Amino acid sequence: MTRTATPAGGTLRVRLTIEDPVRALVSWLVALVAAIGVSSAVGALVTGPLDETWVGRLDRRVIDQLADARTTSLNRLAEWATLPADPIPVAVLWIGAMLAAYALVRRLDAPLLILFAVGGEKLSYFVTTLIVGRPRPDVPTIGAQHSTTSFPSGHVGSAVSLYGAIAVLIVAHKARRSIIAKVLAATCVVVVALDVAYFRMYSGFHYPTDVVAGAVLGATWVFIATRLAPPGR
Repeated sequence: MTRTATPAGGTLRVRLTIEDPVRALVSWLVALVAAIGVSSAVGALVTGPLDETWVGRLDRRVIDQLADARTTSLNRLAEWATLPADPIPVAVLWIGAMLAAYALVRRLDAPLLILFAVGGEKLSYFVTTLIVGRPRPDVPTIGAQHSTTSFPSGHVGSAVSLYGAIAVLIVAHKARRSIIAKVLAATCVVVVALDVAYFRMYSGFHYPTDVVAGAVLGATWVFIATRLAPPGR
């Protein structure tokens, strides 16, 4: 629908349309089904045929070594290190980032990008955990346990999808021509993701393959979201 007004300075056109958001939503749902299928298939391989290969042995060896190397100082740090990717902070930041994106950009594609990236990651992660049902590593855990299964890592997926989507919008709308800003944005996302990945393994909640799968899932959803709602279009 197009509404046209003619103020003193000229003609103002306001275009209201739902075709693009609806098409993007349908594409997002198709991508969601595909992501669940692929991640569940990978999870079935990791917990099935690959479990008795070097992949499974490496998973267990890394977790055992991290558990043996625990210290009191790192244990205290581990309880706070993954806070940026905990469920409640992620939910609050997710909603806040969408509201802030729309308020600053005044375009629907900005909040939709964050919605598609984080929403797609969280839904595909949750359904995959139900399908795969991988038990947690067989070591004592540190801190609160938010779910009962291990594959993939929802914390790492949240870190990559949420902060990755925010970084994409910052670069697209505020720092498109700045190489330094792009490097800083990417570095921040990588640092947060690595921090969360390490301490989720250190705390005994995930195997290495879990955190890798979570990171890939999060990055995939950031890519999908930028295709469905291109920033700065």
